Amino acid sequence: MRVLVLLVVLSGCYDPSIDDCQYRCGVGGSCPDGTTCRSGFCRSTSTNQCANDGCAAAPAPPPNCGSKFALLDADGCGVVCTDLQQHGDVQATCGPDWRAGILDSRSELDSVPVTTGRYWVGAERVTVGFQWFSGVPVDPSAWDTSNPTSTSDCVYLDGQRRRLRNDRSCEEDLNYICTYPPTN
Repeated sequence: MRVLVLLVVLSGCYDPSIDDCQYRCGVGGSCPDGTTCRSGFCRSTSTNQCANDGCAAAPAPPPNCGSKFALLDADGCGVVCTDLQQHGDVQATCGPDWRAGILDSRSELDSVPVTTGRYWVGAERVTVGFQWFSGVPVDPSAWDTSNPTSTSDCVYLDGQRRRLRNDRSCEEDLNYICTYPPTN
């Protein structure tokens, strides 16, 4: 009878690796050691796409829009666009594959890779408050302090505060955010 003896010597500690794209993160968000936050995911490799990246299947962004970024609590993505538009023109400019930015949670607002500027998003005043173009009411926690105000019907993202405001004229030319899929 043969006896198989296996000697295993462990030197040091066992440190399991973090899978690439296992965690979502925001701009400047923290990731586990050994990973870096890029395009909304904690990445341990230099690959540009994750298997679970909602942007992988997204069509090319509209003209004058930057790189895609993953939305943190949805299977979708967004782009920051630098072609100045009035609020009423953003939906048509984003379409047909993309839509005016629907960022209906604080974590989605935090996922937008901007730290300055003002950006039109897909929300506006309706009879009883503000709602996204998808029909979902704007979450009260998404507003900057003392907003919404009564001065405008159109909503924008304040990049520095990373919160929503509505104290600009709808006819003002601003940069804007588009999101995909258009049904989010």
